[in-house]
Amino acid sequence: MLKSVLNASKGAKRHVAPSPSIHVVPRAGMVKLLAMRRNLSTNTNRADVVEASEQRNDDSQGKDATATTPWYLREDIGSSRVKPAEKELPVIPEDAPAAVESFVKLLANDYGMEDILLFDLAKLDATHEYHADNQLAKYMIICTGKSEKHIYKAASSLRLHVKHEYNILPTMEGMSSMNLKPTARRRMMKRANKRPIATDNDYGRAANSWVMCDTMIDDIFVHMLTKERREDLNLESLWCLPEDAWKYERTDKSEAESDDIFIGIRGYHTATPFSRVHRAYLHTSSASLDRHNIDMLNNGAVDKRALEEQISSLKAAPIGGSVESFNERFNAYKKVHVISPDVVSFDDTTASLLAKYASKELLLNDGIDLVTERDRDVVEIIKLLLDSPELGSKYDLEHPKEVKAFIDERFDILAGLIDDVYRFSGKSPKLTEVPEMLPLLWRLTYYEHAPSVTPNLVDRIIYDDAPLEKMSVLPSISLASNRSRDVLDLVEYYIKEESPDVKLTKSMKELILFTYGNAGKWKQFWKMWEENFQIFTSRNTDPSTTLSHWVRLVVYLACRNDVSSMLHFLNVLLDNSSANGSLKAQLENNGYTFKSATEKKQLKESLLLMLDSISKSNPNMSSLSTVKDFALRLED
Repeated sequence: MLKSVLNASKGAKRHVAPSPSIHVVPRAGMVKLLAMRRNLSTNTNRADVVEASEQRNDDSQGKDATATTPWYLREDIGSSRVKPAEKELPVIPEDAPAAVESFVKLLANDYGMEDILLFDLAKLDATHEYHADNQLAKYMIICTGKSEKHIYKAASSLRLHVKHEYNILPTMEGMSSMNLKPTARRRMMKRANKRPIATDNDYGRAANSWVMCDTMIDDIFVHMLTKERREDLNLESLWCLPEDAWKYERTDKSEAESDDIFIGIRGYHTATPFSRVHRAYLHTSSASLDRHNIDMLNNGAVDKRALEEQISSLKAAPIGGSVESFNERFNAYKKVHVISPDVVSFDDTTASLLAKYASKELLLNDGIDLVTERDRDVVEIIKLLLDSPELGSKYDLEHPKEVKAFIDERFDILAGLIDDVYRFSGKSPKLTEVPEMLPLLWRLTYYEHAPSVTPNLVDRIIYDDAPLEKMSVLPSISLASNRSRDVLDLVEYYIKEESPDVKLTKSMKELILFTYGNAGKWKQFWKMWEENFQIFTSRNTDPSTTLSHWVRLVVYLACRNDVSSMLHFLNVLLDNSSANGSLKAQLENNGYTFKSATEKKQLKESLLLMLDSISKSNPNMSSLSTVKDFALRLED
């Protein structure tokens, strides 16, 4: 169970292995040492050396002082026919701080990084997941290094530059010292019987194949990757503008060319809005299913007999010796299971996933990165637990005890499957390195009875001008308090002990906040708002951004339609002073200026909607008139 795993993890002690003493010869001393060796290797006596030295000194009289510069630093030593290629630097936005251009030139000219790109996340649509308001970063710089050693050297130099230039120690992730070989490092840890330090991770496919630096300056992040790792991750597709997406399209087979029978079916992961589905196209003969059932599946019907025949032939077909072939079979099983669990059971689906870790051919292939594959498979397992219609069929989910038992079973299954995935690997899931893992893990802690007020719904209301919707006054979800507490404790432990430089995103914080409100746990809701409000606006001094979070709160409360929570807001947070100020104070600080006209409109309509709901249950409240006047004045 998750809690037992958590308790076991808390007992582990950390140990930092001592670094072996290494004698480092200074660069100047090394140059002199090499010069002495060259002199000793010839038959030139000391007198000849002195005479030659005097002759050189006489020849240097009257010449430029740069003649004394060492040959390896002289610009005139190269051939006149060979001109160094000028590196193409990205265009710097006019409103960007000076530090952006400084870092770009530093990476190109001083550190020798190549293919440098700059992304301004503030230019993305406000609803975009990676918009600057939803992330700690505003500017993403991505570049390519020649090798892991080159990246490590550049990352070390960048850290020292920020430290000395700005008097700030930046945050580095994925940077691993290359002084010790992996075998020596494991031997030292085994001898000490301790866990490896936090920097000894598998952030990329190899040490320092992907290093990320949070410079702590003007929300600038720098990503340095090897060419292979950069092509594999394709980070540019996450941060680019929609009109530039074609530049970063993969050459993989497209959906239009796929023979996947589920192409065109939407809402497959509607229960997990924060997840980005990893598409796996069924383009091999061993994993393909007949397109005969496309129309029937789109209409909600299933030709079970045809599916059974195709699954039977799929089970009998041999699996190739690649990770992709195993993943293709698992995806075929999973999709059929969601549509028709009596054709492919939950156990059959998970068995197809675990089969890859029983393959001797895969385990002995050093070119296959099973570390990253394991983390991705944990995400797929959680999605399967959320989408499987088989697990919930055993419970009467109208009763709270049954819901709790259902959620407990899902966590028990997850813990067992994680043990199977990571068995004999000596690893454990990295909660923060796969963006989907934390939101999906949190999603496992509750069961949704009715439509909820989600961050996506609030986004549509504010940015797409969607109509405000009043939800039922009853809680829309059942939250398993013990499991939610276990998940939060696990996250807190992981961040504190494993990744102290990692911070929860604002979107994750908002997801947890809205979950408490949807479950009717308003005490936890307001406590979290008071304690974590600064997290929503951390490292962003723009008053309009702070005001945006107030608007999101008001829209949420209006849609959630809980009278007690709305009264709490109007009495405590609308005009009165609190630990984080008030809505009116923030409006005055920002000069009643909003990021968009829809924000102003939705704030006004949400306040009026709140008053309408409160007046129906408390028609004689005299204070409502002042709130109504305030809302109407927002038009001016």
